[in-house]
Amino acid sequence: MLLQYAILLLCMVSLQVHGFADTEIKQDAAQGSKPIINTGNRNVIDNSTHHYGIPPTLFAQYAADLGVTDGALNNFFTILQQNQVPRYELDNKLREIAQNYKKLLDNAKMLEISDDPIVTQYLQKAWQLIEGKDENGNNVEVDFAKADEWLQKAFEQEQAAIAQLLEAEQKAKQAREKRQISSANIMVQKGYIAGTQLHYAQAGKYYQQAAELLPKGYEKEKAILLNEAGSQFHDAGLYKQALPLYQQALNIREQVLGKQHISYAASLNNLAGIYKSQGQYNQALPLLQQALKIVEQELGKQHSEYATVTTAIASVYYTQGQYNQALPLFQQAIKTFETVLGTQHPSYASSLSYLAGLYYTQGNYELALPLFQQTLQIREQVLGKQHPNYATTLNNIAGVHDIQGNYELALPLLQQSLRIQEQVLGKQHPNYATTLNHLAKIYKSQGKYKLALTLYQQALEIREQVLGKQHLSYAANLNNLAQIYHTQGQYEQALPIYQQALEIVKQVLGTQHSSYATTLSHIASLYKSQGEYEQALPLFQQGIKIFEKTLGNQHPDYASSLNNLALLYNAQGELQQALPLLKQVLEIRGQVLGKQHPDYATSLNNLAELYRAQKQYEQALPLYEQALEIIEQVLGKQHPYYASGLSNLAGLYCSESQYQQALLLYQQSSQILTNALGKDHPNIQQVKWNYIKCFLAARTATSKETTKQD
Repeated sequence: MLLQYAILLLCMVSLQVHGFADTEIKQDAAQGSKPIINTGNRNVIDNSTHHYGIPPTLFAQYAADLGVTDGALNNFFTILQQNQVPRYELDNKLREIAQNYKKLLDNAKMLEISDDPIVTQYLQKAWQLIEGKDENGNNVEVDFAKADEWLQKAFEQEQAAIAQLLEAEQKAKQAREKRQISSANIMVQKGYIAGTQLHYAQAGKYYQQAAELLPKGYEKEKAILLNEAGSQFHDAGLYKQALPLYQQALNIREQVLGKQHISYAASLNNLAGIYKSQGQYNQALPLLQQALKIVEQELGKQHSEYATVTTAIASVYYTQGQYNQALPLFQQAIKTFETVLGTQHPSYASSLSYLAGLYYTQGNYELALPLFQQTLQIREQVLGKQHPNYATTLNNIAGVHDIQGNYELALPLLQQSLRIQEQVLGKQHPNYATTLNHLAKIYKSQGKYKLALTLYQQALEIREQVLGKQHLSYAANLNNLAQIYHTQGQYEQALPIYQQALEIVKQVLGTQHSSYATTLSHIASLYKSQGEYEQALPLFQQGIKIFEKTLGNQHPDYASSLNNLALLYNAQGELQQALPLLKQVLEIRGQVLGKQHPDYATSLNNLAELYRAQKQYEQALPLYEQALEIIEQVLGKQHPYYASGLSNLAGLYCSESQYQQALLLYQQSSQILTNALGKDHPNIQQVKWNYIKCFLAARTATSKETTKQD
């Protein structure tokens, strides 16, 4: 209605004619004369008879011609007089005023009746004065000035009402905002409950809903909730849901706090974490580096936050296999935590654990083990023996003993970890499932496949219930389960499980992630085991391309994929194609992992096996011996890997007809495997079969020699 008032007032103003110079309508009061019209050429018209000299009959005709009432036309002449319009402009200006007056009438008719009876009364009075009719329909003088006064009163009445409404709206807005904040807090509490029950996806939805409920003016709090929602979706493995929430939080903090605020750096760190989980390391790394600069500027290099971001950057390098770049950053973070927080702080313990993990990956078990043990000691003192992080450290130490073949040391640690997690977290927690997987791996290494299978299935069930069937941890568990079937030769059971895992990884991470390439390699290895080389080959090749694209051609996983392809060529008898690949694998592992790593020893063995197949025994022998020496130094003489190395060397001696040396090595290998894995392990049966073949070859050779002598 206010808009229509404005239009009406505009029409009324347009009736006031302005800007006519050098002409005037005036009265000569001094002479006592009647009004005259000065036309500019000194043509004076006597106005005594009617309206500036216009006879009444012509006046009525003129009103009819203009389509207005006599009262309106009379008011028009008043306007002309007030604006001193000359006579020669009379006709044009009257028609202009009449046209505007008609528009005024049309707009006045459009005025809505107000809900306020006082406003309605004022509008009716204004309309009567504009139209020139009273409430009974009788003609009255048109009076724009008085009409304007009544419209002003209506306007002021409406403005007063608006002020009251605005005040009421403000109170309603405040009440609504309180309700919105309360509703958001309720969703936050629901998020806490869902998170406590490990329902990460549901918790993420609650936090996201809480963020959306917050009214304007709570941008900082909204960013916090968006980050929390993203974190929950991240834990649930729902990276596509987490990513836009982290990005939205980052944008809010940029607008509200600026790009140099420490909270902006925290958002950068969160966003980088998502990219890292998705294998998009080239996107994660610059975000972390940007966050590090902000932290350095705002807090300095001797702050725990600086050490935290440094650790995150080191973790990216570590995942990419760039260990030489990761190592000094891990060490720098440890020093910072020690200086700022002391050596008995959980963050210091975590930094030690990261460094130990790097040494473990590099095969530096002698350096990794004491760091894990130091971490365990700190966590025991600070957190206690019943803390989940204490249990995690037990798992890490058990992992070192596992890779070293010290299963009798690893098993009790994992069993202790399992008890802690059961008491503190319950049997339906993902950490409990993780420990079950570690236990199953040891049982698998020992050839206890039924026990391992049971644990893998139990862990899979937990992860399905807690994390869902689309989580990467569920896919990893499927891979472990399939490998058990694969190892036992149950290929028909293994293949669909591998394929299910592959589909999950594809849905969550896409087809260009290293995890996708890993599962492709598992499937290809299965086809290779079945002798279906034509199906295996393209899968191995696809995996190599993905590893090279995502991790680079100097990563251990890339080297492993080349190794798998080389073994496929070897199995097909295409030794010339296998040889350069095995040499390339050896070179990568030597540069990245070092020449004292078990994987480097494995590559030496594989290369030696190929030379043996080519009957190049002189080239094979030093490689077998070097591999044995590495395994002895790193893992010890009682490790199954050492036994495998002895068996391979025995095969070489047997090929060279050095039967006595070969048989002794087979016996030694069998004894080590029996002590480490038990007498029923499949590897022992294979060694015994090789022993029998070599023994028969020795008897045949002896028989031929005896025949020659006779």
